[in-house]
Amino acid sequence: MQDYETEQEKFWAGDFGNDYIKRNEDGKILAAKTAFFAKIISCLPGGRAFLH
Repeated sequence: MQDYETEQEKFWAGDFGNDYIKRNEDGKILAAKTAFFAKIISCLPGGRAFLH
């Protein structure tokens, strides 16, 4: 078993972290999240340049 320095590392290294990855690896979810954050960033000053 690996030693972790923080409780947060232990938390994400366990079942919760593995399940999180499984829930979020679907291509449709990734596309939706990318579009969501692109819309947010485009509303920020200079955000459009960030996306190019």
